[in-house]
Amino acid sequence: MRVITFPNKIELRENEIAVFLGGSISDNNWQDDVIKFFEGLNAYDITNLVILNPTSNKGTTIKDKLAWELIAITECDILSFYFCKSNYDDNDLYYNLGKYSTTKSQIVVGVDSCYNNNEYLKALVELYYKDDNVVFNSTPEVHAKRIYIDYMINSASKKLNGKILMLNGELK
Repeated sequence: MRVITFPNKIELRENEIAVFLGGSISDNNWQDDVIKFFEGLNAYDITNLVILNPTSNKGTTIKDKLAWELIAITECDILSFYFCKSNYDDNDLYYNLGKYSTTKSQIVVGVDSCYNNNEYLKALVELYYKDDNVVFNSTPEVHAKRIYIDYMINSASKKLNGKILMLNGELK
């Protein structure tokens, strides 16, 4: 597993699966909890996992950060959004959640029980997503587990060169 943080250049290798960790800016840094979950999976083969983490603000401009995030969102295989209690406005998250709802096949959304705008987000989700893509009353660990499930599906698909085998109507 590799972690690429802003402002480092995003360079993905063949067969790597990239996950973008988008979400609320909060004091508890939920992204670290997600990364620790994956670090704890050392018995499993996650060597082709790349986490794109935008949380660093190392002396650059907002424009640079937004440009990095746009590249990360475009390049990722799994788009992850986690909404939690925040002191900041999440309008940009709502925008990205809506904008990329039709362009990314694998999107994982987690919503903490303490999230401020839960009703607004529920309405947005009902418009764009199937219920199984979103977990309300989530935690960073539950969110990480959902990402891991999508990672395993994506990894298996890449190993099959994007082909899914169907035998007798069942996924094999």
